[in-house]
Amino acid sequence: MFIHCGADAGTMRATIETCVHPTEDPDRVVRAVLNIFPDAVRESAEPAGHAERLVFLATDMSGLAERLANQRILDTARAIFLRSLRTGAVSFRLNKQAAFAGRVNFTDPGSPLGDLAVTLETDDPEGAIDAIAGGRR
Repeated sequence: MFIHCGADAGTMRATIETCVHPTEDPDRVVRAVLNIFPDAVRESAEPAGHAERLVFLATDMSGLAERLANQRILDTARAIFLRSLRTGAVSFRLNKQAAFAGRVNFTDPGSPLGDLAVTLETDDPEGAIDAIAGGRR
């Protein structure tokens, strides 16, 4: 499954932001992002206090969609996506450690080891939610 620029969802682009803390292996943080967003490309890296802030861009939502379906959390994901819906975008946070293990676990801001802050930009946010989280319910 490759969810990229489907007719129902329009063009989707995810911006994934995270911090690499001094106690973390940067390669593992990158792997966490790639496990969920397989085509993610590092857009920037900049100092952020004692950490390094990384920003990735991705257009392939298949890793996210497959994990949501396999973990049977489509309804939960849909509710989270709809709650964060705004014009042209959907924002949510994923647990970085779970992502490294290839799992999707939604978090609130302020996770002790940080998280992946994802902003999905699209001209059709509801269509994107349908494409990723299994259609209208």
